[in-house]
Amino acid sequence: MKMFIAVFIILTMLGGYGCKKEKIIADELLGVWETTEPKYEGCYFEITKDEIIFKDIEGDVNFFKITKIEAEQKPDEEFITYIIKYADLEGLPFELPVLYFAGEESTIRFKNQTSIVWVKSEAD
Repeated sequence: MKMFIAVFIILTMLGGYGCKKEKIIADELLGVWETTEPKYEGCYFEITKDEIIFKDIEGDVNFFKITKIEAEQKPDEEFITYIIKYADLEGLPFELPVLYFAGEESTIRFKNQTSIVWVKSEAD
């Protein structure tokens, strides 16, 4: 019986390690994204495997931990909607819905600012 309990405990502990789900971030999203929109001159956002990073107009760079990414593509749309979920240092959650357009020069548009086009930096 002791052997059964010991094996059960070990399997339970090892099983817990397998439950960690790796975040899957589409490779096409990875990189530094910039726009030619004058009001965002000098700004960018970057998506890595773990973080989303924003450089604002004042030159401040802010790092946020990506917690989840959801993707949806409807048959009648030429883009994929990605919802990037992330959190600040205190764990406060945020969501950034973006529209990803694949192509020779892939682009991203924020769902709330579809007229502004972001392209992947050539230096990336």
